[in-house]
Amino acid sequence: MAALWKLPIVYVNKNNRYAMGTEMSRSARTDFSKRGVSFSIPGEPVDAMDVRAVHAAGQSVIEHARTGKGPYIPEMHTLSLPWPLHVRW
Repeated sequence: MAALWKLPIVYVNKNNRYAMGTEMSRSARTDFSKRGVSFSIPGEPVDAMDVRAVHAAGQSVIEHARTGKGPYIPEMHTLSLPWPLHVRW
């Protein structure tokens, strides 16, 4: 529906190479930025560990949405931090 109506939606996908403990290399599909192709939703991988790359991609994606080109799927490649760094009780 979002692609059909060209809605200005950005579906940000955080990819830390793990899904509930399963490493991405053991998964059926590894390039998540391409999942929207069958719906005519473009996407691109972004190095989320590089602040400049995230900023540039953010500007590009927002411009895409604001100019009426429809939804977009940036796939943010990041690291999976060890558990103690995630939660500070």
